[in-house]
Amino acid sequence: MKSKLDIIFRLNFRIIAPVVLMLSLIGVGLSIFVLGTLSDFQASSIKEDMVWTSKLSYDIVNRQYYSMVMSGGLRDRNLERIYQGKTLGELEDFGRQKDFSVIVYSETENRLVLNGGFPIDFIRRIEHQFPESETARVKWAGKEYYVYHFGFGPWRWQIFHLKDASQYAGLIVNIHYAQWATGLILVLAAVLLYLLLRWNINRPIGQIIHSIEEGGLPVYRGIREFEYLAGGIGRMRKSLEERERFLARVFDSIQDGISIMDTEMRIIRVNPTMERWFRHQMPLVGKKCHLVYHGLGRKCENCPDRGALDGGEVRFRVVPRIGPSGESTGWLEIFVFPLVEPETGKVDGVIEYVRDITERRWAEEMVRKSEEKYRFLADNVTDVIWTMDLDLHWTYLSPSVTLMRGYSVDEMLQMKLEDTLTPESFKLAQKALGEEAALDAAGGGDPDRSRTLDLEFLRKDGGTVWGEITTRFLRDKDGKAIGLVGVTRDITERKVAEDALKESEERFRTAFRTSPDSININRLEDGVYIDINEGFTTISGYSREDVLGKSSLEINIWADLEDREKLIEGLRKNGKVENLEAPFRMKNGRIITGLMSAKSFNLGGVPHILSVTRDISELKAAQDRLRASVEEKELLLKEIHHRVKNNLQVISGLLNLQAHHVTDDGARNVYRESQNRVSTMALIHEELYQAADLTHVDLAAYIQNLTSNLFESYVEKQDRVNLILETEHIEMMVDTAIPCGLIINELISNSLKHAFPDGRKGEIRIGFRVLPGGEYELIVSDNGVGLPDGFDVRKTKSMGLQLVVLLIDQLGGSLDVYGEKGTRFSMRFNEYLEAGTTLY
Repeated sequence: MKSKLDIIFRLNFRIIAPVVLMLSLIGVGLSIFVLGTLSDFQASSIKEDMVWTSKLSYDIVNRQYYSMVMSGGLRDRNLERIYQGKTLGELEDFGRQKDFSVIVYSETENRLVLNGGFPIDFIRRIEHQFPESETARVKWAGKEYYVYHFGFGPWRWQIFHLKDASQYAGLIVNIHYAQWATGLILVLAAVLLYLLLRWNINRPIGQIIHSIEEGGLPVYRGIREFEYLAGGIGRMRKSLEERERFLARVFDSIQDGISIMDTEMRIIRVNPTMERWFRHQMPLVGKKCHLVYHGLGRKCENCPDRGALDGGEVRFRVVPRIGPSGESTGWLEIFVFPLVEPETGKVDGVIEYVRDITERRWAEEMVRKSEEKYRFLADNVTDVIWTMDLDLHWTYLSPSVTLMRGYSVDEMLQMKLEDTLTPESFKLAQKALGEEAALDAAGGGDPDRSRTLDLEFLRKDGGTVWGEITTRFLRDKDGKAIGLVGVTRDITERKVAEDALKESEERFRTAFRTSPDSININRLEDGVYIDINEGFTTISGYSREDVLGKSSLEINIWADLEDREKLIEGLRKNGKVENLEAPFRMKNGRIITGLMSAKSFNLGGVPHILSVTRDISELKAAQDRLRASVEEKELLLKEIHHRVKNNLQVISGLLNLQAHHVTDDGARNVYRESQNRVSTMALIHEELYQAADLTHVDLAAYIQNLTSNLFESYVEKQDRVNLILETEHIEMMVDTAIPCGLIINELISNSLKHAFPDGRKGEIRIGFRVLPGGEYELIVSDNGVGLPDGFDVRKTKSMGLQLVVLLIDQLGGSLDVYGEKGTRFSMRFNEYLEAGTTLY
């Protein structure tokens, strides 16, 4: 009873009276109060309106940016422009719906990408005069506007919201008049309300309170309104209890984590998901969030919860999920919402909405790595990867296009397709793309089909390059073609090789058909003829119909089967046979001699033989005749050399006979020297008569015989002068050997006569060799008394030395004479061809 009276007392003196008094004061002073608070109300309402609208704009931009990132457009400038365009369109539509002007200034492009009807100078003035995230009032073109702007960092945008101030002025005027009318009404209502409350509230309220105090539902029998109030309170109580149970079930059934914390960052409620994730930290309620969720003994840096509490705004953050041992077991995405008291606007806590994004992060990482691999492949592959729209404008080109074409990627993106191809290739490309477009429009074929073309591209340096293009349509999610994607491979070398192969095949085909020699292709396994040329039919007399499809044994073309076995053995051993001379039987039975060369090769993966046979029957006969003629001429030439040698010996004998009739020693020496010269020439012919080769002389043997004869002629005691021969085995032509022999004769004779006077002993050295360049070097030296001072071989009166000089000049050589510590004649010369170099 006391509590009931206390409630009624408070109701009368603490609720009813103050309410009536308050309503009276409101009625009297509403106009003053409203006018006093109008500016604050106006500013607060406008600010809330501008902030709310800007938040929605930010959500539009952030959502499009997040969609762009998830679609892989973070590094694709073209895709980024598409998403920016969609964002600007949504911002413009949103501003139109809310009667706002939305202006977007791009710091990257230094221009207004969405102007909203305002110039850039006006927008820059707003940006410099007023800070971000604050509402301001500006004038422009005779009007006043409320402005609010903020930045979006990822795209470097400044987004401005402007609204005509006149749209708020009408609302405020209406509120002003409404408040005065309401004030008057409330003054009158206050008096009536006091009487009604005084006589009609105390009793029913008391009964209702009594029923509630008894623990049951509110019950009242009397005034209908309070009966309805009692029933309404009961129904509301049931509804609230049911709604609380429903919300509790919803709260507990949400699979994402929910955590509610007070202003001290202390957990006051969590759902089962959070308890399941952090069961190792149970119980969670009553603990600090940084200790339970992050395993830290101090507050987190940049804590989103603290940011939501201090700023009263939604915060977002991605953090690792900490396991029992303190290690990271995944990733959590946290949205923090401030709990704001509606009446006071005070933030008295936060709600964390937590989602496990471990699988998504893993998938994003896989996508990122895949994209990096794709980007690395596209940037480094030698083939050119490209895309273009349906208007045939390039939208992407890999950097390898510079290596292939010489143009940079930016240069290529500005070029049309027709400017990159030769006219013939452009027509071919147009035709192929037209066919594909028609087929796609008709709905025929595989939507993922591709087309391959060989096209000739123009290079920046003026040349051309061949490319093999494989392309197909790019399609949207509905399967509609929205562009083209393709790969271009440089096949210039292959095209050159193909052209060379065609030319080579054409040359081979021409040579095969028109060669006068017999050419045939046989299968290696059974020897069956696969193809023959006209030379085969001309030589053998067989037609193509007689031979093709048959083997050589079937047409009996081998006159001696042992030759066929030689051919087969050579092919098995070496894969080829060269210059096999064999008799062959023609169609008419005639036997010819053929010179065959054959080689095995693969034709269509099957071993075959290509053989070429030349009819050498007439050549063999001519060789036999020539051989007989040569043998006859060699015999005749030997006879000539023999007779020349005999005649020279006769001359030598005559000179010797004449010398016996001369008493003067000087004249006798002249005869002896002449005799030696004749003997020198006779010795050459003797060497040729005995040699198998009638055109060359073995110079080493010739020098040995020549010096032996000279020593016998001039030296009485053979051991007084020692001869040293240092000669290589050289086959020298007769035209060179004769003057060379005469030179040796004169120099040896001169040394034997003058180098060793008074029985003096010494040595004579003869050296003869071929120098690396093919030049001959002859050195004749002795260690005798040497040459007198001032000796000049070209001015001497000695007939022998004059003859040496003449012979060296005839050979076109050089002569050097040294007279110190003996005498040394050094000569160099080339092969001397008296009949001319053409015949040799």
